[in-house]
Amino acid sequence: MKLATHLNTHIIRIYGGHVPETYTIDTIMPFLVENLQEIGDEAEEYDVYLGLETHDDWTDSAVCARLMAQVDHPRIRVIWDLHHPYRVKGESPEVTYVNLAPYTIGIHVKDSILNNKGEPTYVLLGEGDVPLKRMLDILIHGGYDSFATLE
Repeated sequence: MKLATHLNTHIIRIYGGHVPETYTIDTIMPFLVENLQEIGDEAEEYDVYLGLETHDDWTDSAVCARLMAQVDHPRIRVIWDLHHPYRVKGESPEVTYVNLAPYTIGIHVKDSILNNKGEPTYVLLGEGDVPLKRMLDILIHGGYDSFATLE
């Protein structure tokens, strides 16, 4: 975090990763809440925000919203990877927006199509079937005015 401050960077992307085999989302949640609150306090000292990306086992926006509500820390936010909740969980952009809008500090934008095995294959923006325009319209109309990273 000290380096981020030195580089005048105020958002650090973090990952929740995969839930260990001996845990579930519900059983790991208290540990994650405690850890995020602790590093949130440190982030405050450095004037940075930590953005938990909707990635790995944390693509369900309702679960992320529940986590953010429990963490309840102004320095812990979400980086909404527009691709993952839609592609991995099949969430509509409207549902994801409702769940994540209060916590979103950054977005990642990428596009994909499903290959013949049903797995996502990344393509250039506009060449896939992720409803990016709809997602971006929802964000803009909702007042989103932070960062977008193209991947």
